[in-house]
This record gives sequence, C-alpha cells and structure tokens, in this order.
Amino acid sequence: MAKALGELSPTHSVEWPSALGDGLRAMVMAWDAYKQSDPINTKEMRHITEYLEVDCKALSRILAWLRVAAVGGEKKALSAKASFPGWFRLAQGRLVLTE
Repeated sequence: MAKALGELSPTHSVEWPSALGDGLRAMVMAWDAYKQSDPINTKEMRHITEYLEVDCKALSRILAWLRVAAVGGEKKALSAKASFPGWFRLAQGRLVLTE
C-alpha cells in the first residue's frame, strides 16, 4: 500500500533499505540474527532496525494521507505535505487545510 501511495503522491513515498526490500526478508534476517550469541548487536539487527524505522514512516504517511483525504477529498490529500500536524486538531475542526 505504501508503494502504491508513493506512486500516487510522491510526497508520501518512502524508500526501504536495499538489504531488506520486504517483510519476509526482514523476518529471515531476524531468524539468522537470533542464531548468534548476541543477536541484538549484529549487522542483521541493525538492518532490521533501519527497515522497521522506514516501515513506521510509511505507516505514518499512509495515515496522514488517509486523514486528509477523509476531510478534504483525494485532491486535497494529494497536495498535502507528508508530515501531518495531528489528528486531534483535525477532528476537532481546528486545523484548516489549504490547497
């Protein structure tokens, strides 16, 4: 979904690390890390951390786009910035979105 949103709205796109292009690779790399004596301090776990940070950023951008789209429609969502100031102010009608 994040990749499709990135194609639709480039300001909402994210790039995953090349070492881990998808969740399956991350899971297999984690299994390999936990076979070692100190799994937390391995190269694999550093890659997984980087992957998960991008994964969280992707989810944040999807939510931001959906929140703007719910209030202002798709056109407004496409023109919105990727960072979103907060759902609560939007829900309370305190945030005015500009085109």
